[in-house]
Amino acid sequence: MNSHSQNIKTKPPVILGLEASGEHASVVVTRGDDVLLELRLEQRHGHASQFVPLVKECLVNAELAFADLDIIAAGVGPGSFTGLRVCLSAAKGFAIAGGLTSIGVNGLRARAFGAQRQMPDNVSDIISCADTRRGSLFYQRFDCQLEAKSEIAEATMEELMSTAKDDILCLPPIDDFGEIAANINQNVHIVPMSASDIARVAFIDFQASKSLPPLDPLYVVAPKLGPSKSA
Repeated sequence: MNSHSQNIKTKPPVILGLEASGEHASVVVTRGDDVLLELRLEQRHGHASQFVPLVKECLVNAELAFADLDIIAAGVGPGSFTGLRVCLSAAKGFAIAGGLTSIGVNGLRARAFGAQRQMPDNVSDIISCADTRRGSLFYQRFDCQLEAKSEIAEATMEELMSTAKDDILCLPPIDDFGEIAANINQNVHIVPMSASDIARVAFIDFQASKSLPPLDPLYVVAPKLGPSKSA
């Protein structure tokens, strides 16, 4: 842990949280676990041109300066390849410019955290999902303490519902998935991906003095960049 991290252990750190791997892009400023302000882009595309101005707007409206920040936290996926590149490039730039502590957050764990906040007494496992944008879901199982119990895998909604059993199923707000889930007797929670959950999970990890995950994209499958070149 660097000296900056040691200094901010004595007070709640100011965290800038960034998320663009899911259905929306969002930024948040928190002081420890307390959300000061969160802003979202209500669109699924075109984040690159608006993401940094959204960060500036968030800081201004929260009456904070860049120099007030202690930690940069960002969702590392799985999710949109382009969204991840935009988000993590911005996060790395902010961290380098300010000499700030940086924390990468598994988006599936952040979504499970969002469901857990709605069910503080839950003792069941949570299967947290993200849209692959090709008619299926990435998913990962977490226990009630948000510790991962499986690797990230991919399945259709029908396949996932047949194996979920008594677990909590935590879904992104995608209409097709919600309609399928609503027709099955299942404990389903729809939880939008948000920068506030990213920042709060980062704060949990920071408090625990864990080895902090880097701002590296969590790719479940290799990104498709076009046809391979001929020999």
